[in-house]
Amino acid sequence: MYAIVSWGYTKERDGDLSDTDNERYYFAPSLEWDISDDTHLTVLSSFQKDDGVPVNPFKLPYGTVDDTPFGKVDPQTNYGAPNYDKDERTQTAFGYEFKHQLDDTWQFEQNTRYSHLDLDLRSTYVLGETGDGQTASRGHLQREGKIDSFTIDNRMVGKWYTDRTENTLLFGLDYQDLSLDGKEFDSFGYDVVDIFNPQGDITPVPNDQLTRRQIDKDQLGLYVQNQLRIDDRWVLLGGVRYDSADVRNESERETTTVDETQTATSLSGGVMYLGDNGLNPYLSYSESFQPEAQTDFRGAVFEEIKGEQWELGLKYAPFNWDGYVTAALFDIEESNSFATTPAGYQTQEGERTSTGFELEGVGYLTEALKLTAAYTYTDARDADDNRATLIPRHMASTWLDYDFEGTAVDGLKVGAGIRHAGESSGGDTIDVPSYTVGDAMASYDFNDSWTAQLNVNNITDEEYVASCESDFWCYYGESRSVIGSLKYKW
Repeated sequence: MYAIVSWGYTKERDGDLSDTDNERYYFAPSLEWDISDDTHLTVLSSFQKDDGVPVNPFKLPYGTVDDTPFGKVDPQTNYGAPNYDKDERTQTAFGYEFKHQLDDTWQFEQNTRYSHLDLDLRSTYVLGETGDGQTASRGHLQREGKIDSFTIDNRMVGKWYTDRTENTLLFGLDYQDLSLDGKEFDSFGYDVVDIFNPQGDITPVPNDQLTRRQIDKDQLGLYVQNQLRIDDRWVLLGGVRYDSADVRNESERETTTVDETQTATSLSGGVMYLGDNGLNPYLSYSESFQPEAQTDFRGAVFEEIKGEQWELGLKYAPFNWDGYVTAALFDIEESNSFATTPAGYQTQEGERTSTGFELEGVGYLTEALKLTAAYTYTDARDADDNRATLIPRHMASTWLDYDFEGTAVDGLKVGAGIRHAGESSGGDTIDVPSYTVGDAMASYDFNDSWTAQLNVNNITDEEYVASCESDFWCYYGESRSVIGSLKYKW
């Protein structure tokens, strides 16, 4: 037995900034094949092409969260060069997911994916005030080249049972290869622009100013994980993973070649109790590892990023109610976290921490009305124990869905909700106010094949600053967007 599935769309839209736009073409055919009762293969592929003018949302605090003698900066103000900037990229991908049941206990699984990206990018952005209250400096970057990536994951999954236990053992090996070959240009002070009346012109960058950059990263991972279920009461989970990544970064501009190996052993574990009353408390711990191949402004490869997370929570799923509620406390630590400097380049500034709690509830108030609600409190700190930028302390959302199944308009679904983000830090001198926006949707199933849907985000077109970073960049929230889609499945 086999099935062919195809999914694709074309999309044209104007950007949130003046004179920006994007055209996207996407096509993703796939094939599912039951080769035998024990063997299954899914072949996946995709093609995506983008062509447009890039949207750089960077604004200055001056004119957004800070008052000026000239008023506020319009959210649609574009500090780029729309007549020169461009974002052209073509990406193809191919892979498969393979499963074969060897016997009553063991199953072999293999997933692979290859992707290729061709990129031609020119992007101009505002960088910082010059000090005269009227103008700001602009940065400019260009990227031309290709990126090839390949991943393969091989694993064995075994399941066996006793009178009191159910055991699932998983172990495997994965490999990732990334290769970038292209040309680049960066200027953190290319020219000057009027903050309140920017002009889109820019002096073109001569081709001989672009320099070659080549990055290669090979990563090998070994992992094992075991889950043990006891008496349908306890669930225990433990795992360990070892990664070794070889990174090579060669820069013509910096006349340097960096070649190094980054390794890490990461642990994970957890325990959950399954109660008769639907109350399921749990505790989990995990470590993460992310090798870095990019270089800092001195030409040295960034240090690998490591993370550690604890979570203590409770899941409540009453047997007489179609829904659930979860509550969790979390503590996250990340080493070598990134920050952007006033000069425009990235640097690593040590450890960042996040502690807090989250609540989520999903349930049907009636057979047709579904409520989803969530709240998160986060206290995020940087290496100097100051509030981390970009992250609000309080975030909340609620959403209602109504299904008209069985009525005169059977097939119609509508939904609406609100999103709230509390005040956040934008640096040592900036506090970003809270904001609340509303969204809505409607969809209609004409039959088993055709579905039309309309989504409206920020339905009242609120104008607000969503966040600021490191005292020198601020970002307006997205304006109202109306997105319609028509889907056909067979």
